[in-house]
Amino acid sequence: MNPTVWLERFTWPPLTEVLQLTYSSYYLLPVILGVVLWRSGRFGEFHFWVFIVVLGFYLSYLGYITVPAIGPRFLPEIVQAQTKPLTGIWLFQPVRAMLDRAEGITRDCFPSGHTELTLLVLYYAHRFHRKTFWWLLPLGTGVILSTVYLRYHYVVDIVAGALLMAAIVMMANPVYRLLGGNEARESE
Repeated sequence: MNPTVWLERFTWPPLTEVLQLTYSSYYLLPVILGVVLWRSGRFGEFHFWVFIVVLGFYLSYLGYITVPAIGPRFLPEIVQAQTKPLTGIWLFQPVRAMLDRAEGITRDCFPSGHTELTLLVLYYAHRFHRKTFWWLLPLGTGVILSTVYLRYHYVVDIVAGALLMAAIVMMANPVYRLLGGNEARESE
């Protein structure tokens, strides 16, 4: 059974509403960490973080081009297996419709950029600014859980996003130094 179909038993409009807003907060997470680093005067870490965000987006977009997959909410076999539509209270439908319009292309499923970038935010927040990490952890966890609950991604997309995040972490410092950047310091 597909996990999005299995998760139907937990659908509840207030939960759907909260998770849709949480999913959408993904766009702010990298900015929040960047602002915290900048305002803390950690300019070296800030520049490194901007490099990480650009690299993360670039590699996830490369994945979308290489593996042009549609999400479970568009796959006819899964849609037919669904017995409960996702409904929210006030904002679920308008936010989802706005994201659909803004996205344009729906073949951006593999890897989960939401998972990859969220895990990068959490990893580097833990590394550079622990207080921010603890504030972002619940939100980041919600972003990742919402990707499957809201039927945007398959579980394999989440795994691929996590593996891509790990690869970025491993290659980031050497590539950054190769491009002329200085290695970023650890958390205070």
